[in-house]
Amino acid sequence: MNVSGTKNQRGGLRSDQLSGLMLLALALYVGWENRAYPIGTLQEPGPGYMPLLLAVFLGVIERRRPLPAAMVALGFGFASYYVVGDLLHVPLPRSPWGF
Repeated sequence: MNVSGTKNQRGGLRSDQLSGLMLLALALYVGWENRAYPIGTLQEPGPGYMPLLLAVFLGVIERRRPLPAAMVALGFGFASYYVVGDLLHVPLPRSPWGF
């Protein structure tokens, strides 16, 4: 600790920086994989609309601990898949686990 009572930073990543980089990497991956689906418009969204929103909101979730941020990301992903696939009846590819 220095005189002002704060710890000195000696390099390396803090936990919030690491979780931010992980979320950025996940958002970039989701955005990259989303190019296979048409986005559509706000009035008529396509199957790529919700994954694109997921990618955008992953960069917005900042300064959260990794577990709550991961829970929001997973929840948003499953919710968007449910809305698009089950409620809107848009055929989406299934994973080996059935969802």
